[in-house]
Amino acid sequence: MNWQTLESLTIVAMLILAIGLHQLIRRFGKNYAAEIFRSTPSIGTSFLILADVAYYLIFAAYILSNVHFERVYRTLSDGSRIDIWAERVNASQLQDSVSSIAGICLIIGILHGLNVFVLPFIGSILALRAKLMESRRE
Repeated sequence: MNWQTLESLTIVAMLILAIGLHQLIRRFGKNYAAEIFRSTPSIGTSFLILADVAYYLIFAAYILSNVHFERVYRTLSDGSRIDIWAERVNASQLQDSVSSIAGICLIIGILHGLNVFVLPFIGSILALRAKLMESRRE
């Protein structure tokens, strides 16, 4: 396999993971989010949309930072360059690609894990704010 083919497959795999896993987590997390933002559903919806935009920006930044447009070389201390990526795929190229895919999975997991723990706090603050606004109107 040519190195460009491996690079393209890695990028496609990261895109599929980023979009697919996020949508899957979002689908199964709707009831959780609805319960948290029960007293402020419109604010909750807006918050989740903004969180999705932030997630996709992070995913895009990670994916774009892992794109290689030419074969990778390493410069040695004497100034000479050695070819790390061969014309044909080798073990280090596969390891780099698997590390990139693992990285996007790690980012998705960390962001959604933080979201699970932070959303109740945000939901309770927004509910308290809504109650205060309502009590001031009365």
